[in-house]
Amino acid sequence: MSLSVPTISLTAGGTGVSTLTISSVGAALGNYVVTVNATSGGVLHQILVSVNIVDFSVTSGSSTLTMLAGRTNSTTVRITGINSFNNTVTLTGSWNPVTLNGPSFLFAPVNVTATKIGSVNSTLTISTSPFTLAGNYTLTITATSITPGGNLIHEITLTIFVRGDFALKPSATTQGLASNSSVTITIGLNSTGFTGPVNMSSSIIPSSVGAGPTLPTASFSPLTVKLSAGGTNTTTLTLTAASNVPAGRYNVTITGTNGRLVHSTLILVTVGANFTISGTLTTPQTFDAGGSALANVTLTSTGFTGNVTLRLIVPSGLTASLNVSNVTLTPGTSFTSRLTMSTTVATPARSYIVTVNATSGSIFRLTSFTLNITGNFTISSSPSTVTIAAGKSGTASTTMNSAGLNATLTLTSTVTPAPSSSTIGVIITPNHQSLAFGGSKTSTLTISTTTFTLAGTYSLTITATSGSIVHSTVLSVIVTGNFTIASIPSTGNIVAGATGSSTIELGSSGLTTNANLSASITPVVANGPTASFTPATVALTAGGTSNSTLTISTTKSTPSGNYVLTITGTVGTLTHTTTFTVTVASDFSISAGPPQSLSLVSGLQVALD
Repeated sequence: MSLSVPTISLTAGGTGVSTLTISSVGAALGNYVVTVNATSGGVLHQILVSVNIVDFSVTSGSSTLTMLAGRTNSTTVRITGINSFNNTVTLTGSWNPVTLNGPSFLFAPVNVTATKIGSVNSTLTISTSPFTLAGNYTLTITATSITPGGNLIHEITLTIFVRGDFALKPSATTQGLASNSSVTITIGLNSTGFTGPVNMSSSIIPSSVGAGPTLPTASFSPLTVKLSAGGTNTTTLTLTAASNVPAGRYNVTITGTNGRLVHSTLILVTVGANFTISGTLTTPQTFDAGGSALANVTLTSTGFTGNVTLRLIVPSGLTASLNVSNVTLTPGTSFTSRLTMSTTVATPARSYIVTVNATSGSIFRLTSFTLNITGNFTISSSPSTVTIAAGKSGTASTTMNSAGLNATLTLTSTVTPAPSSSTIGVIITPNHQSLAFGGSKTSTLTISTTTFTLAGTYSLTITATSGSIVHSTVLSVIVTGNFTIASIPSTGNIVAGATGSSTIELGSSGLTTNANLSASITPVVANGPTASFTPATVALTAGGTSNSTLTISTTKSTPSGNYVLTITGTVGTLTHTTTFTVTVASDFSISAGPPQSLSLVSGLQVALD
C-alpha cells in the first residue's frame, strides 16, 4: 500500500487529498481492513477501508475430446467466482497447431457473468470437416475479466484427438456373373481426415447349395489406393468366373487396410449359365426415307444350352425381319441372325428404335438399333433433251417425289452457258410445290427462244429447294439454227449482151456463221446467161439479215428467152434455194452499104440486101 501524498498541509477551513493505492499482488484471497492514521501534533484521526480480494476460476468438463474427422463434439467451460466475484468473463481460444481445414471452436455464450452465488457455464463446440487432418490439436481457452483494479486472465488447455478414417463404397452390392466371363465393379474409397495408402484384399466363399468348390477370382487395379484428407479415390474390382466355376451364389468380401484401420464390405455374386445378345449395324445409321438398313444380331452362350427365341419390336412406319428367329445354343457357341429394317418414301423423317428381344425360359436379353430417317426428295425431268428451233419454244416437265419429307419446294432455273441478251426464257408452272410424305408433284417447263438465240446445246438446270435440302435436275436444250434466202426482185429483163442484177437476202435464225452462195441456170444453152455473187460467201448473224448481189451476164450471142436461175445458200448441211427468172431479149443493128445509084420505076418495089 502507498499514499500519493503522505504529508498534507492544511489551512483553516481547507482540505487536502492523498490517494491510497492498494496492491493485491502476492496477497491471499480474503477480506481486509486497511487503517489510515492522520496525525498532527497530538491530534490523531483514523479511517478504516474495507478491501475484498476476489478472483474466478475456469475449468472444463473434460481435458480431452476424441472425435472423427467430419464430426462435432462439445464440452462445458465453467466459470466460478471466488470471494464474491461478480463480473463478466469473456472466453476466447487459440489452436496449436494451426492448419488448413483444421478444427474450429464456438463458445455459447462467449460472455458469461459470474455471480456471488455460484458458477456459470458456457458450451464449447468443436467442429471438424472431412478435410481436417487426423492428429492431436491443443485448444488454449482464455478467460478474461476486465475489473477496475486491472484485468483478470486465466487459461486452461483442452486436447482434441481427431481420428481419420475411410469408407468403402462399391458401385454394386449384388452382381450377376456369367460362366466363363468377367465383370468389373468400381470400389469407391472416401476419406474423412485420413491420409495414406489403403491396401485392398478380398475373400470369396460359396453361399448357396451347389456353389463351389471352384471359386470365382477377384483382382484390384490398383491394389493400393492413396487417399488424402477429405478426398476420394477408386479401384476397379474385376470378378472372373472360369467355365468350371459351378453356378450359384458367392459372398465376396472386399477389405481395405491401413494399419489398425480395417473396413470391409460384402458383394453378393451370382454365377450362372447365361447367354448374351449384341447388335451391329452393317449399313449407315442415317438414311433417307425409302431406304433400308442391315444389322447383325449375335447370340453367344456362356455355359448355356437351350433354345433362344428372337422377337422384334418395330415402330410404325418401319418394317423389319430376321432371317432366323429361333436359335439353338450350346456352351461356348455363337449364332448370328441377319436383321433387315426397311422404310418407305411415306415414312416420316425422325428417329426410330427397333428392339430385338431374346428369351429362353426366365432369361431375357435385348439389344436395340436407332435409325435416323431423314426427309428428302428426288427431282427428275422429262424428256431429258428438248430440241427447239431458234425463235420457237418447247416444253418439258420436272417431277419431285417425297422421301419422308413434308415441305414446300421452291423451283428455280439456270441456263448454261448463259445466252446473250436473255434469249432463252424458262417459265416454271407452278414454281412452288407442296410435297406430302411419300407424295409427288410435277411442274411444267416452258422454254422459249428468239431468232437471236445462238444455235447450240444448252444445259437447263432446274433446282428445287426446301430449307437446307437442295436438289437439281439437268435438261439438254438443243437450239437448232436455220436461215432463209430470197431474191429481190425475183424477175428481170435483160437485152442480150447486157447485164442485170438482183439482191439475194439471207435471214438468220440462231446462226452466226458463213453461208456459201451458188447458182444454176435452166435451160442450159450455148452462150447462155451466167451468174455471179458479190460476195459469194455471206456472213450471217443470229437474228440478222445479210445481202449479196447477184449479177446476170449475157452476150450478144445469148439466145433470147426465159431463163430460171436457182440460187442455193449452203451452211454446213443446211441448204435453201430461191429463184430468179430473167427474160433475155434479142438485140439488132442496122447499117447501109456504099452509096449507089438506083433507078426506080414507078410502081415497083425493090428490096435491098
